[in-house]
Amino acid sequence: MELKVSMSDTSPTIRWETTAFTIDLVQNDAGAICVRSILPARVSAQRPASPLFDLSELPLVSVKLAGEGNTFDKTAKSLVGSCLSARLKYESHEIQNDDQVETLEIRSRDEITKTLVTTRLSVYGAIPVLRSLATITDESENTDNNVTQLSSITVGGLTTKSQQWYHDYRLLTTTNSWFREAQWREQTLPEIGINNDGICELPYGHLCSQATFGLQSHGSFSTSSHLPMGALRSNDNEDTWLWQVEHNGSWRWEIGDNKDSIYLVAGGPTGMDHDWKQVLHPGQSFTTIPVALTRVTGYQRQIIRPHEDNENLPIMFNDYMNCLMGDPDEDKVAALLDPVAKTGAKYFVIDARWYADDSTWWDDVGLWEPSQKRFPSGSKVLLDKIRSKGLIPGLWLELEVVGVRSVVGSRLPKDAFFQECGQGIIEKGRFQLDYRHPEVRTWMDTVIHNLVINYGVGYFKFDYNIEVT
Repeated sequence: MELKVSMSDTSPTIRWETTAFTIDLVQNDAGAICVRSILPARVSAQRPASPLFDLSELPLVSVKLAGEGNTFDKTAKSLVGSCLSARLKYESHEIQNDDQVETLEIRSRDEITKTLVTTRLSVYGAIPVLRSLATITDESENTDNNVTQLSSITVGGLTTKSQQWYHDYRLLTTTNSWFREAQWREQTLPEIGINNDGICELPYGHLCSQATFGLQSHGSFSTSSHLPMGALRSNDNEDTWLWQVEHNGSWRWEIGDNKDSIYLVAGGPTGMDHDWKQVLHPGQSFTTIPVALTRVTGYQRQIIRPHEDNENLPIMFNDYMNCLMGDPDEDKVAALLDPVAKTGAKYFVIDARWYADDSTWWDDVGLWEPSQKRFPSGSKVLLDKIRSKGLIPGLWLELEVVGVRSVVGSRLPKDAFFQECGQGIIEKGRFQLDYRHPEVRTWMDTVIHNLVINYGVGYFKFDYNIEVT
């Protein structure tokens, strides 16, 4: 579809008309680019209901550098309102379009720190989901920039259709744990501390209160406390925003009030929450993680790679839960094959402990060679037997970890594992592998090649059961 862009000579406005959305972006008085509205196709714009403000915009980029705090209304604990975000001025934009994705790139620049931030907005076909990420570049000649926050998206004015947004909208979040997943809860905005306190009506020029509400994840288990997502819906169910942080590490999202409406800002780790920073030397860049903002479902199915399994949805049998419970051997597995084959299953997955000779299998992971004690006839013989029943054999793997009793811990170099202050981190009897190290990637390529080529494994179940902070 052809993308149309219009820009006023005096107050630049980008109108991005895609198959799924019409998105308007405007410059504020300081020259920062801001989202004015995100409207699904065939939805008409409404004037803001607020009697105080015509717009509830915020700069599209929320970024902080070490030594620079916030401007006025929100405190430094908030993700919005930084001095650098206020100084970034819109410079240019570019549109790209292929068969699958429509993309708008917006460049903003700060002349004081010689910082360039490029925001990349993407829409996948007719699905009304906006995906956003940002890249920051140090364009100075001889000055390092210490980045302590670079959020992926900032959008204000989510509730401008309502004058009493503090009563008319509710927040949905979901707790998530190892044994109790995806427990959604719903709260009113006053219940999370965001209410109409009348501060914007005072004669002091306030644009918002200091109230914010956010969730964050700490560590390598991104879904260990909460799912990295949230929703804001109107009580009449006529207006719903849903967002997700697409990251397998630390993250934070936040909502709060600004100009008589609710804003959202979301991204990866921050200096305040996670002691995170990225030092950029002149010419270096850093790109943050993707965040998706949507009003309907269907987006995730669009971005995954095509595969026949996503169309056919084959049945998989896993021998762990309420069955072998991590104690397989060749006789137990063989006894299950005929009953499983009769169900019409396509895959038979042997879960944990297939590699361990003893019962203390937890801290022995890492070598990923089948136990000869459990499979005295040979695991290749057993996997061939699984195939003879019309089933594809699979194995459970936890490729991020190496147990403290595993010989792999001494085979790989010290810096192949996560470290803190030069010391290897041990969590629940395991080391965490650092996949930035080339020897880690080489080792895991060898493991997978061995299991597939030499043993005939046709499916892997990948698990993760520790959390490194």
